[in-house]
Amino acid sequence: MGASDNWRGHRIVVVDSTGVSMPDTKPNQDQWPQQHHQKPGCGLPSARITACFSLHTGALLSYRTSNKHVSEIIRLRQQIDAFRKSDILLGDKAFCGYRDICERSERGIDSIISLCRRPPVKAVNAVKNLGKGDLLIRWVRPLKVSGLSAENLQALPPSLLLRQVKITINQPGFRSKVIYLVTTLLDAEKYPAKDLADVYFRRWDVELFFRDIKTTLGMDILRCKSPEMIRKEMVMYFIAYNCMRRIMYEAAEEAGLPVR
Repeated sequence: MGASDNWRGHRIVVVDSTGVSMPDTKPNQDQWPQQHHQKPGCGLPSARITACFSLHTGALLSYRTSNKHVSEIIRLRQQIDAFRKSDILLGDKAFCGYRDICERSERGIDSIISLCRRPPVKAVNAVKNLGKGDLLIRWVRPLKVSGLSAENLQALPPSLLLRQVKITINQPGFRSKVIYLVTTLLDAEKYPAKDLADVYFRRWDVELFFRDIKTTLGMDILRCKSPEMIRKEMVMYFIAYNCMRRIMYEAAEEAGLPVR
């Protein structure tokens, strides 16, 4: 496989969040206040960034920033237009809400995410057993969803047909760890459980993408003293990062190798 941004006909978009600090000025503190347990003058303003990257190329597709009072799922919702029909969102448990899976599915966006809040469905309660640790399941619409009116809640589908895949991580010297994936990719022949697990393990690449931007390029501590200039500074880092990713993509394409 070369540099093609494709997995079984899908573009995989990996989502995660990170934080950056900046000079301790009043305008920056007003926009992105420091941690509440820190005394004034003993902490730095801190912005949260939720970003979407192409898993295959590492390119930054979109991002949103906010202070610590805004959750990352809200920042992701603000980026929904960056997704295309048939994209796959790859993320952790923060993006596993009933409402958000429904809204993405309506746009033709599939999901591979780790299970959150709900207990895993047992085989005896599954719609169908697709294989070892691989179940077709049905989620019933919750009675209440944070931030959603009763009217909008009723507009969501009464149930969701999903797939639950159990992954066991065996690492020498460590206790075995079990992760449950939830996905809208229901075809077990086209999307085998092992392949879904392999894709999920690559989710950790997003940490490397953020490391490239924050550590290698130096965006972990911003320098500007006003929110307006902080935003421009972030944009310049992201432009530089994507320019380098473009060079990497062209080199990988010429060599017939994956960009990573």
